[in-house]
Amino acid sequence: MQISHRLLLIPLAITLGGFAMQSSPVKAFTLPFSGVYVRTDSTLSDPSSVNHPLDPNYVNILVDVDGVSTDATAGLDSLTGFTYIHNNYSNNSFVTNTDPTVDPFGFTLGSVVNGITIQEGYFKFDDGNGNSFITSETAGGQSDPNYFTPPNPNGIVNNGEFVIKQGTGNFAQATGTLSFVEHGIRGVPYVADLTVTGNIYNVVPEPLTILGAVTALGLGASLKRRLK
Repeated sequence: MQISHRLLLIPLAITLGGFAMQSSPVKAFTLPFSGVYVRTDSTLSDPSSVNHPLDPNYVNILVDVDGVSTDATAGLDSLTGFTYIHNNYSNNSFVTNTDPTVDPFGFTLGSVVNGITIQEGYFKFDDGNGNSFITSETAGGQSDPNYFTPPNPNGIVNNGEFVIKQGTGNFAQATGTLSFVEHGIRGVPYVADLTVTGNIYNVVPEPLTILGAVTALGLGASLKRRLK
């Protein structure tokens, strides 16, 4: 009977340990990330035009971002946000940036340009269950008609990076820079395949739940019966 009483303490100790582990900090880790997003972007406020211009010559443009993936790491299959494009028609190149204050844009946050209030853009990767992160974007691209078969005069290629700024859930402490390459066709909606890769640092997994404590109780009771 003395052994039996000692064994009664086993599930209690494990249970208390389980609760202690649940409340203690969980070690963060690095998550290798990849995903291919199909973008079907529309233009902000004016989907009937090819692009919504911020000037009469369509040099500066603001576009919505709307993408979906079926293979993104950690189920981060939703991509939303908006960004700015600056076109150089002399060589069919362009740059994109979520920061409209930098060169070559030079806008002032809060100003109204062609009916649009200038705000900082963003890209949001989301799993739909409270886990997400928001990034900035910096990129540059050019016309790339021969990537497509048959060649498409509206084809483009775009290369750049996303820098993680903030997050929620498992990504509340996340940091990192993700690279991307994008092939698309200009139009409304803009259609493209966006391939994203890189490492996400300081990812915090969900803490242990009460399930571990319940399992420990069952194990302790089983041992008690065997040694009676």
